[in-house]
Amino acid sequence: MLFKLGDCMGSDQNCLHHFFKAQAKKTPTKLAVVSREDKKDYSELDLESDALSVYLRQHGVLPDDRVGIFMEPCAAYIVACIGALKAGGAFMPLALESPDNLLKNILEMSKPKAIITTEHHFQRLSPSPSTHVLLIDKDRTWREMGVEPQRLAVTHHNLAFVPYTSGTTGDPKGVMQTHEAMLSSYFGRYAFSSCQAGDRVACNIFFAWEFLRPLLKGGTVYVIPDDVVFLPRTLLKYISENEITEVLFTPSLLQGILHSTDADVLRADFKSLQVVWLNGEVVSGSLKEQALAVLPAAACLFNTYSICEAHDVCT
Repeated sequence: MLFKLGDCMGSDQNCLHHFFKAQAKKTPTKLAVVSREDKKDYSELDLESDALSVYLRQHGVLPDDRVGIFMEPCAAYIVACIGALKAGGAFMPLALESPDNLLKNILEMSKPKAIITTEHHFQRLSPSPSTHVLLIDKDRTWREMGVEPQRLAVTHHNLAFVPYTSGTTGDPKGVMQTHEAMLSSYFGRYAFSSCQAGDRVACNIFFAWEFLRPLLKGGTVYVIPDDVVFLPRTLLKYISENEITEVLFTPSLLQGILHSTDADVLRADFKSLQVVWLNGEVVSGSLKEQALAVLPAAACLFNTYSICEAHDVCT
């Protein structure tokens, strides 16, 4: 299926943050994000990211500038990314598990205009003097910013997202993805399975790729804690207790879950699921059959095997 970006947008709404803001106006009181530490409705997420965008612009962020994000998946991570987009910049995830020398090399290579992190993680960074660092959990000044009625000259051709490759085929490289690339991927997947208000979409694996997709359509992002996501029985409990309707697994993680307990327990804990995405690894025929045997009969199982170098998806 060939998806054209023009199919989903008008001339005045052509970037990720435009779609998010339009959704926030439609469902201001609906929950947008739920994490262990915090929860925010669409209005709160919109207002906080607006304030952060003003703060970032005042500290020099311009269209196509990189804004590093260095923290664990949480509500503040989402505020940081959307705030960077609204400022005209591109959010650039920095993996916490990266060795210090790799982080240093990435920062020297990418030259981010700003980095958003927390007090706990700041000590691992060695930014250049020209990079502004915001400790989002300690510095409250960004919350006090008045929202400027400023219309930036940002289009879907501008940079939105800069993930770094794993380096398995050489040195890690930043892949410069535009708003158009991400929206094409999201709207291509909406054709198979869209989101709506009331959907509970659990995110952790490939967090930076996934959290925006539900937020453009009114879903609620449930942030799976890092200390939960790779413990099969604990993750099952999280899915069941939060009545998760949609989740993404790597095939190996799903295989571990399927082997962690008996079929009756799996069926009971999976009963709320309506959509499961598999990504990042080859999906075997046997795994597909095992999964379909315990998922609800009406649930959809999608294989979107893809790579971090692009927002390409095959189903």
